[in-house]
Amino acid sequence: MSATIVLMAEAKTDCPTEELNKLHGLQDQQDFTDYISGGDFPGITFESGSYMEFRVLQDSKVCVFVKYNTNKELSETEIQSLVKYTQGQWSDGIGEGFEQFPCAYTEDGEEIYVSPWFRGQKVMVGKTFNFDLETFKKK
Repeated sequence: MSATIVLMAEAKTDCPTEELNKLHGLQDQQDFTDYISGGDFPGITFESGSYMEFRVLQDSKVCVFVKYNTNKELSETEIQSLVKYTQGQWSDGIGEGFEQFPCAYTEDGEEIYVSPWFRGQKVMVGKTFNFDLETFKKK
């Protein structure tokens, strides 16, 4: 039996609201599964192909997503370990380049940066990209 886990969290950006569409669908093709330690997830196999994607919600909130496919359902403890691992990648790994280098440019040529992680960030866990966004907005 295989399982899908999708993690979603708000991201921060200096992008002007009228140009947020430049961030929608922005991806980093580095595979998040490349750095997962088997010791943290004994008996669990992660399929390759887990990458980071940014989406802009209707209320102009920028969110970051990562989708993982595994060989079985994860326990709550394993999910929390995956959240911690993913936030580590957002802050000091794969996501770090989005804070250090521009990922897009405004119409006026200004650099746009995005931070996939910030202190106090709340992460939602689901099985698809269809989250209860009303619940997310209240967090």
